[in-house]
Amino acid sequence: MELENAKTIIAEAAKKINLPQEKLDILSNTEREVKINFPVQMDDGTQKIFTGYRIQHNSLLGPYKGGIRYHPKVNLDEVSALSIWMTIKTASPPFSSAFRYNSSTI
Repeated sequence: MELENAKTIIAEAAKKINLPQEKLDILSNTEREVKINFPVQMDDGTQKIFTGYRIQHNSLLGPYKGGIRYHPKVNLDEVSALSIWMTIKTASPPFSSAFRYNSSTI
């Protein structure tokens, strides 16, 4: 649900700035998705398996930002959406300290 909402909002914004479809496709998909299951020994001596996600959305403008979550209720969809929002947040003025941005750099 969160990922589809993010993609919908990005598609609406893309229409307003006449972003080419191929660039919208890049923004709407992640580059890497890592899922890890790891055992943790609990205080009572039992072992419980936890799942973590690391999503790397887009590295074109530099290092990846965000998209890591370890929580029992988190899911891949939520972390994927977070990684998209972090890319947008850190790449687009006025939301970041980026000096220059235009659709040709995507």
